[in-house]
Amino acid sequence: MEIDRDDFKSAKDVSEYLLKVTGDAMMAGDFDRFAQHFHLPQTVTTFDSQSLLQTRQDVRQIFDNVRAHYRKIGVRELVRYCVAAEFKGPDKIEATHISHLMNGTRQLAEPSAGFSLLHRIEGRWMVKGSQYAIADSIGHGRALIISAAPLPHPNQTIGQIVAGTKNDDSLIRTQFKERKLQ
Repeated sequence: MEIDRDDFKSAKDVSEYLLKVTGDAMMAGDFDRFAQHFHLPQTVTTFDSQSLLQTRQDVRQIFDNVRAHYRKIGVRELVRYCVAAEFKGPDKIEATHISHLMNGTRQLAEPSAGFSLLHRIEGRWMVKGSQYAIADSIGHGRALIISAAPLPHPNQTIGQIVAGTKNDDSLIRTQFKERKLQ
C-alpha cells in the first residue's frame, strides 16, 4: 500500500519511507517490490559515470549488480538514513542520505552519501533520479553502472559541472550538495 503525501509529516518522512522499502526489497531480493518505487526514465550518477535507466531491465541490471556486490563483500544489513530532505513543490522532494553496508557490527565499506529526486506521480512517491558520492573504482560504484556513459567533461565531477567550476573535486566529495538531475 502506498502512503499519500498527506500521511507524511515531512519531506524527510517521505525519504525515510522510500529508503526503508527499497532497502528492504533489495536485501530480500524482491525485485518487483524494489522496482515499483522507481519512475523511468531516470539517471543514476556516480562521481565518474552516469547510467540512463529507460526500461525495467535497466533497473533489473543495477539491482542484480548491487545484490551481487553485497553478496561478494558479505553485506547482511543495509543501514540508510536521510540526512536532509526538502519539498521543492507539492510533488517534488530533494533528499540526501547516508548508506552503511554492514555485517553484524562490522562496517564493510566507508559510508557513502546519496542525493535523490523524489516525485509524487499519480499519487505515489517514487525515486526519479539519484546521485551517489562514490567512485566507479569502488565495487559499489561499479555496481551502479549499466552502460557507463562518461561524464560530458572527463576532468570534471557532476558537482563541478553543475557548479560551473573546474579541477577541484574536494567540494563535491566532502559536501555532496547536488541539486540538478533530470
